[in-house]
Amino acid sequence: MKTSILPQSILFGFFTFLVCLIFGAAGIAEKAAGHIAHAASITTGRPDEFSNNLLDDDPVRKAWLAQADSVTAQIARLLRPAPSCPPPTTASGMQCVLMGDATLTAALVLPSKTVLNCQNHKLLPQPLSIPKDIFKKPDPEVAIFLNGVSSVEIENCDIEGFDFGIFAINSKVGSTIRANPRLLANLRNRIHDNTISVRYTPISLLTVDNTEISHNTLTFNAIGGRGIVVERDSDLNIINGKNTITAQFNAKLIGPFSVPGPSLPSNPVVTTGAAVFVGQIGGNEPTLLSAVINGQVFQFTTTEDTSTEPGTNFTEGNRVEDNIITFPKSPAKIGPKRTDLTDGISLPVAQGTHISGNTITHAANSVRVGIQTGPQPTGTPRKFPGTCTLDQSRRCLGDADCNIAGFGKLGTCTGTHTKGVFWLSNDNTIESNTITGPFLSGIVLAGKDTKVISNEIAGPLMPPPPAPSTTCAMKPTPTPAPLGAITLVGPHALETATITRNIVKDASIALSLQSMFSCLVPSCISNHTSCPDTTNCLGAQISLNDFMGYNIAVQTDDGYDLTSVLTVNGQGNFWGLIGNCLDPNKVQKPNGTANPAVTDCAAFSGPVARAAIGAFPPLSPCQ
Repeated sequence: MKTSILPQSILFGFFTFLVCLIFGAAGIAEKAAGHIAHAASITTGRPDEFSNNLLDDDPVRKAWLAQADSVTAQIARLLRPAPSCPPPTTASGMQCVLMGDATLTAALVLPSKTVLNCQNHKLLPQPLSIPKDIFKKPDPEVAIFLNGVSSVEIENCDIEGFDFGIFAINSKVGSTIRANPRLLANLRNRIHDNTISVRYTPISLLTVDNTEISHNTLTFNAIGGRGIVVERDSDLNIINGKNTITAQFNAKLIGPFSVPGPSLPSNPVVTTGAAVFVGQIGGNEPTLLSAVINGQVFQFTTTEDTSTEPGTNFTEGNRVEDNIITFPKSPAKIGPKRTDLTDGISLPVAQGTHISGNTITHAANSVRVGIQTGPQPTGTPRKFPGTCTLDQSRRCLGDADCNIAGFGKLGTCTGTHTKGVFWLSNDNTIESNTITGPFLSGIVLAGKDTKVISNEIAGPLMPPPPAPSTTCAMKPTPTPAPLGAITLVGPHALETATITRNIVKDASIALSLQSMFSCLVPSCISNHTSCPDTTNCLGAQISLNDFMGYNIAVQTDDGYDLTSVLTVNGQGNFWGLIGNCLDPNKVQKPNGTANPAVTDCAAFSGPVARAAIGAFPPLSPCQ
């Protein structure tokens, strides 16, 4: 008798389902994803083994990995165990959901593998005794708290009124997971399609790896607030998919904190805001942060490595892509020092960050790449924590850190120490962003080996705030140059940056070159050819850019004497008028006099930034 194979297929499928139940969803998901990925590798010609380079820019590889990521994530969701849902959420299928708006009495704590779907309902803090009292901390300060978790998904939540929206800590991934893209995708936390409006910071990641933040609408209210924070050795995070980040400043709400909890030596007021903050530690942040969440103290230190060269203990390998950042055109007016100014994307001591495809409007510095260093042998002094005399597990920067209200009297703080650090931002890429003023600077960088490629920057420039004064031992201190649409500050930028294929227009200062940063000055670096028989000491490679609609083409400080040829391998820039060279009268010091140190020996006669290789316009006839 002829036997049908259909019942056998059904039986095999049912048997496979039972195996999944017996041996655990996570392992089966990984094996299933491996078989699917292996099949994909056969059909696409991609290898079944991967290198550790998760930032490979090959488009075929990226598309393939995205497909594998999607398949792995879907399988992991299907095979998750039934959730244990914390109140006020309830289980619905494989998700924890809100059935209506909820007022929290404590931060909502989510364990690993939780899918929270708020179904567009609100999460709110306790009502204030005086409605709209902006000077009173909300209770609780944090809406959602993630501690050491993986495979968490948060979606469709409307969070408002807290100081911090989603606060995540202590989720590092090891080298084995980093080397396996399928496993990395399976364990990734995902925060997407939420609306978060809070006073200080909508999303914070501290010592957190492998989290994707996408398609959220994020708003903060405090002057000095930050939209997304990724810091303290947080790696491989992805901020993409058109997050919309903005601020609705309240001129009276000044002085946000980095983390939840009381004012402490290890939790001072934040002085510089940004829509996206990705780095190890802000310039004014302490090396120790102490947070209080749900009746517990959590502390975050930074490495005491004095150099970023090893790179292993610093924030690295993050991506900020395709986001929309916009601030009010006329920011809140709170005083002559203009402390209301907020950056777009700030990279303080960041390693290997890729910033691309973002639209940034009306930020103070649209993108800023910062460093914390100083001359040998002192560097920049940084105070590192000691411990409390009655509890060695409590770290401290001052006695108040040992005597936090509600957590006992732990004596005095001893053992704090100061080291000189030489912390640089290294190997960051700023590519294909659209930046619109008014701004202080479109892109300002002091870091090492920064690549600025194919951005479109349109002014105007804001009137600059007063420049800080600097006094350097045994060195003349130059008058700082005003910032420009693109600004290079100090030796690391002037010796190592690559600035190419950018379009800069309608900014009164197109390019600003500042010789000194923290008493450091550049050396003569002749690492590329400019033009034959031309002396060049500028290590930065500045070529194939279009600079248009400026009053000053190149602004320098009054001590800038580095012979700088803005040409690489016989290819200079376009300076705005057909047939024109770089006008030497538009290369100026702050006092308005010309600076002959800066030239372009091979300026183009027409726009070149978007011209195909081999189709460049001719050089200007004035060469």
